[in-house]
Amino acid sequence: MSLHELTIHEARDLLRGGEVTSRELTEAILDRILAVDNEIKAYLCLMPEPALADAQRADELLVAARRDGHSKDLPALLGIPLA
Repeated sequence: MSLHELTIHEARDLLRGGEVTSRELTEAILDRILAVDNEIKAYLCLMPEPALADAQRADELLVAARRDGHSKDLPALLGIPLA
């Protein structure tokens, strides 16, 4: 299964377990948007740089939470790219 096909629950579980990063998920979503949006035309404006910066911050928080044993205290959607 491709990363862009994950459900939010699957993506969250992979993020919390450290099996995937928010940056990887965000890049997969951006790649998918670029691959299909010429036909679908669902986006007026795509802003990859801020999305990737947000993903980096989320990854830092996720790593720190796993290290400190506080991953259950994180917001449920932290690190999930929401397009």
